[in-house]
Amino acid sequence: MNAFLKRGLSGAFGLCGGACLWGRREAAHAGMRHPRIVLMYHGVSESPSFNSVPAKAFREHLSYLADHYRVSTLKDLCESFNSKGGGPQVSLSFDDAYTNLFAFGVPVLRKLGLPATVFVPAGHMGAANTWERVPGFEALNVAGAELLRQSDPKLLEIGSHGMNHIPLRGLSDADLHREVAESRARLSETLGREIRFFAYPYGRPWHQDARARAAVQAAGYLAACSSVWGRFNGESTRWAMRRLVIMPGDSWKDVAAKLKGWYDWTAVLEQYFRRGAGGTD
Repeated sequence: MNAFLKRGLSGAFGLCGGACLWGRREAAHAGMRHPRIVLMYHGVSESPSFNSVPAKAFREHLSYLADHYRVSTLKDLCESFNSKGGGPQVSLSFDDAYTNLFAFGVPVLRKLGLPATVFVPAGHMGAANTWERVPGFEALNVAGAELLRQSDPKLLEIGSHGMNHIPLRGLSDADLHREVAESRARLSETLGREIRFFAYPYGRPWHQDARARAAVQAAGYLAACSSVWGRFNGESTRWAMRRLVIMPGDSWKDVAAKLKGWYDWTAVLEQYFRRGAGGTD
């Protein structure tokens, strides 16, 4: 056998083996027998748009979820941490609160009766996503206060995504307080809702640390979501819950594969890059 091919196959099998071991390690660390999964979306759009799943694909994603999984609120998922049984459980989350989600995604959630959590950058309500511009794509608008107030609280939980959508790692005490505690207060006062959950902007290990997680806990949230890959969540991950990132090009079969653990090798690579990026507390 060609030496290059042998090395490639060896690396592939090693990665797959590492992913299997990682899945078992992740479950043990979370203290859960069955996955407690949070899916991470951004926008939903009828036409090609930055960081947005096509509306047709989104409908297929949610139809698959409704047929094969128990989809719960983020609060219910967190409350299940102390229950070892019950089978897999999935919660839906959407970062950045883009207006296209409310136009094309929320009607699908409503039709299927699937709850979700929307994380809002409090300082950008009604403004454009100035933190993320990609050539060839128009800027996306964040939902304004009125649109958020009109949303059904039984369908959509509103969470904080910070004040200015910036990484929390390394911020001064004042800036960290503004991003975590003041963003919660602003959303609560503006929308008239209890803000119970936080999602770290960008959310990788090198974007948030133990100090940021402590600030989130001290601010009175129930839990927080990261962008770290993983299917198992429990009390040990409450302040940096792992999520499965759903990409704009994902089909329902891709979503199914991610839910079943076929992409758990992503976590192995993430650990490697985390060490390279200095993402340790």
